[in-house]
Order: sequence, then C-alpha cells, then structure tokens
Amino acid sequence: MLTTDQFQRSFKGQSSIAKKVYDATPISEQWTSAQICKELMRKGHNIERKTIDGCLQAMKSDGLIQEPERGVFKRVRVKSKTEQEADHVEYFAPPPKKESTMQKEPQKPDSVATLGELADRARSLSGDLKTLADDIEKSAIEFEAEHSESAEEIQKLRQLKDIINSFGGK
Repeated sequence: MLTTDQFQRSFKGQSSIAKKVYDATPISEQWTSAQICKELMRKGHNIERKTIDGCLQAMKSDGLIQEPERGVFKRVRVKSKTEQEADHVEYFAPPPKKESTMQKEPQKPDSVATLGELADRARSLSGDLKTLADDIEKSAIEFEAEHSESAEEIQKLRQLKDIINSFGGK
C-alpha cells in the first residue's frame, strides 16, 4: 500500500502511455496484459502489447502495480489521507515527564524513515531519468532522419551536377 505522496511522486515520473495503462489496470481484480490491452482498445487507445508489457513492468518496479501471480496485474492500493492519519495515532499514554533538572536528550532522526524518504527520492529521480532518456532517444532518431535526408539530397545534387557537366563538355 502506498501513501498519497509516494504515489504522486512515482506516478508523476511515468510517461503518458504508462498513465493510460495504469488507468486501464483494475484495483480489485487481477488482469492479464491481454485484458488490459482490450480495455485500452475499448477506451480508444491503440497501444502495442509489448509497450503495455513494458509499462506494466516499469510501474511494477516503481511500486504502482502488483503482479500477484505471474502474468496478472492489479494496481497497488493508495492510502487516503485519513488512513495515513490513523496510522500515526498514538495508542499509548505519553511517558511520564522527567525531572526538570535532567537535560533532554537530542532526538535522533528515524533511520528507517530517512531511508524511506531517500528511496522515494531515488524512485522519483529514476522516473525523471527514464523520461529524459526517452526524450534524448526521440531527438536522436529525429536528428538521424533529418541527417539521412540531407545526405540523400546532397548525393542527388552531385549526380545532377555530373549530368549537367557531361552535357556541357567539361
């Protein structure tokens, strides 16, 4: 179960396609990627099956999706604010106050909470890095396409120049 903050950080780093796959994945039932693909098609999204599988695996590693059994997926439940507040309610009476002559010990930060926060930050950065890598790859493909078109045009111009020169007798 994720807290609302953890969910927001992980979900923010997902691509728009992954977000559509997430929306098509049920919370209470377990569906195969084929069922999720059909649901996406019903909603008007035509996404390749291998892309859906990749999105599911990425979201599984980010903690947004569970794979209870091999090949079936469901969303991880997100705790509401009231559930989160209920988790923090203290059920024990506060400890008795120490004598005023004793100095208070400085409080140490909770190591587990600190590690959890660092893990959340790492997941968020991971999502941002995935998005950046996708953008770089897309730009590289566009650049390569433009560059190959330019090279073809230069070759055609050279051929045209050779043909014109052959008529001119040079």
